[in-house]
Amino acid sequence: MEKLIPAFEQSVFNDIFTDSIVDIAEVGIDSILKDGLLKNLPIINILLGTTRTVKNIYERNMLKNTALFLNELNAQKIDTSKLQAFKERIADESVKEQELGRVLILLNQYVDNIKSVILGKLFYKYVNQEYDWDKFCELSDTLNRLFLNDLFWLSDITNSENEIATYHIYKIPYNIKRLESLGLVEIYGDYGRFGDRLFQSENMHAELTENGKIFREFQKSVAHP
Repeated sequence: MEKLIPAFEQSVFNDIFTDSIVDIAEVGIDSILKDGLLKNLPIINILLGTTRTVKNIYERNMLKNTALFLNELNAQKIDTSKLQAFKERIADESVKEQELGRVLILLNQYVDNIKSVILGKLFYKYVNQEYDWDKFCELSDTLNRLFLNDLFWLSDITNSENEIATYHIYKIPYNIKRLESLGLVEIYGDYGRFGDRLFQSENMHAELTENGKIFREFQKSVAHP
């Protein structure tokens, strides 16, 4: 991490990213490096090392994830004053290591490369002060544990009347239950009273939480199964 974090800092917002850059998500890492699009970035240089080649699947995955994250982050328009505030904040070495180090660790874990694109969107919102660091940590942890195809089940709720999906208590899709365990969906039931006895209805309702509404925006980033 000693060399990685400073190199990553220099690469997070870099002039190499322009409107003419290739869509990294559509090409392999070999093409990116062969065409010279990103190999001048400090973090790419560090990841490549002295051999200037990508040796194995593990390294290729980290390079691809890093390139996707940086490309998505730089594709966003960030308020100049907020960007400057972010740069001043990470000038503090402890803050830099905490924030950029966390991002690097996450990028190193992803098997699904598209999560790096989503992480770039989340980090942009953090830098643009749409939410604070604690919220970014919460959302990035959710992303790390998310099964991406479950995102499409958010539409099942969104497209329901009043954005509330109703399921039989014994037929709630396991995808919805997984989303509930991540805090993206809230499941609740109807209760009635018969005399002095309280009983639960056979119908259960599923509704998006605030975090669920945030992740709903990322469906278009994921190819439909």
